[in-house]
Amino acid sequence: MTSRETVEEKNEKFIENLVNKKQSRSVNEIHDKSLSIGDKVADKTAEFIGSWPFILSFVLIIAVWITINVVGLFNHFDKFPFILLNLALSCVAALQAPLIMMSQKRQEERDRIMNEQDFQTNIKAEILIEEILKHTKKIEQIERKQTEILEYIKNK
Repeated sequence: MTSRETVEEKNEKFIENLVNKKQSRSVNEIHDKSLSIGDKVADKTAEFIGSWPFILSFVLIIAVWITINVVGLFNHFDKFPFILLNLALSCVAALQAPLIMMSQKRQEERDRIMNEQDFQTNIKAEILIEEILKHTKKIEQIERKQTEILEYIKNK
């Protein structure tokens, strides 16, 4: 026998580990352990950016900006084509896009962990069902033998 494990031995160890291991784990707990402060800030920012309070406050700020500059309350600091407003909106969009993409990347990682956990749970369930079916067949065989013995005794 060689020092290397055969494929069957590796599979057997994997199955044994899988069957004995608890599958119910919190994906959020697993994923949140690996987050840095920057990741958490990006997630909270992306969460706020995608909310109604942000959208409504942003629309209100833009409406106030345009009204102030059209009516001329402060000497038209950003006249009609609203170049300064366009610059501000471009800067906000330039900062929002990477934050949202970073948050989506972490969500994909969380989904990957959840899919892996689901896969392991499914494998474990399949293995345990196969074991139950084997035991059920053995019980059926024993039952048949007992029935045969009882029939034999009865007929004697």
